[in-house]
Amino acid sequence: MTDGSSDGSDASISAAIAHLETEQSRLSDERTAFERCSARVETIAPDRLAPTEEMIGYEQRTSEETLLAVCEAYTETVMDVSHYEEEYDDTYQESITAEFGPELAVALTQSGQFTPATKSTLLAEIDDAISQREAFQQIVERELSSLSSAATEVRSISNTVARLSETEFATATFGALDAYLHQTHALTAACDDIAERRQHDLLDIERSWGSTATSLDLQTYFYQSLPVTYPVLARLGEIGARITALREEIEQAIIYRVES
Repeated sequence: MTDGSSDGSDASISAAIAHLETEQSRLSDERTAFERCSARVETIAPDRLAPTEEMIGYEQRTSEETLLAVCEAYTETVMDVSHYEEEYDDTYQESITAEFGPELAVALTQSGQFTPATKSTLLAEIDDAISQREAFQQIVERELSSLSSAATEVRSISNTVARLSETEFATATFGALDAYLHQTHALTAACDDIAERRQHDLLDIERSWGSTATSLDLQTYFYQSLPVTYPVLARLGEIGARITALREEIEQAIIYRVES
């Protein structure tokens, strides 16, 4: 009898699902935060005064106040999501540079004016940030759906392998052993089928992921903080090794029966 104590434990897949659910929640929070930021920026009137000699002091004061209002709109929305420190832990300057690019970051922190053009560009960049998160949410949702579907099938196979592992093959009849042997082949085929469909899903999702800026592949990006990068395939590998061990044990029991 092969030890099947770990066959019902699909911890790596469960951890991956929990990780994706957290990612979905964070993307939703960030999208909402950018939407709130956009609404606040919309209400901020850009600086329209020409810096004449008589108005330099007034212009400087109002421009600084306007840029401060933009900063507060961003920090009190985008940088105020609950996971911000854990996920990003950067400054206002670093954050807007990463989100909107260095040129707009300079305009928002060093130009001294919040011009109509700067406001228009900022609102467009915020819209892009929202769109990016919506698009990535769709990718995460597809991965989560594929992962959850595979998890259900893998769990069923795990449970079957665990029950088979508890069988006393040495005392089983020849007919029963032959049935067990056929069952191991069916289990292997089921594992192969799951792996094939999972690989197909990954390729499809990866194509959607291909337009992103990061050089990491999708699975590495998603699961680099977890023990395994390919949770379903890793688990199927473990189950496959256990099925092979069971098959060998059954074959030995059949040989013993024939010889006796």
